[in-house]
Amino acid sequence: MKLSGSEEPRERQPYDIAVAIESMVLNRGYPGSWADIVAEEVASRRYVRLSSGRLEIWVYMGAREDHLLVPQRVKPVGPRSFSLRPTYCSCDGFQLRLSSDHEVGCTHVVSFYKVARAGPLAPSVKVSSDEMAQIIMEILTLGRSVSLRRAIANMQQDSDKSRALSR
Repeated sequence: MKLSGSEEPRERQPYDIAVAIESMVLNRGYPGSWADIVAEEVASRRYVRLSSGRLEIWVYMGAREDHLLVPQRVKPVGPRSFSLRPTYCSCDGFQLRLSSDHEVGCTHVVSFYKVARAGPLAPSVKVSSDEMAQIIMEILTLGRSVSLRRAIANMQQDSDKSRALSR
């Protein structure tokens, strides 16, 4: 259908947030003001891999708030690729930029990308599906998860006990 005197409206192409974030990180297309924050988040070791069966999410355990990060599994195709791409962060900044045509992501997804690319630096916590649901609900409703901190403490205690027994 032709509009009077104007071009036909173009159909919007599907947007792949994971590809956009990967491109932004590899090309350093994020704001320069993020550089120090990203470096601090990567070094802080506040990222935790949370798994329950086949479901995997990551959590950034911030000083004030925790944030959920949902990765997309990608088959590695070369030395510059890795198996996880961030696709979502529950922080307010990510939500605001998601609606923008010019900006994408947040410091958490940029840091996550770098942490995931560097290898298994983050602790991995296995939980039941009920515990996973509890942790997600706590983060989304309260901003922090006591259940996640309890699971990490229990995991560390178990590790300490097994080390003591092996001596």
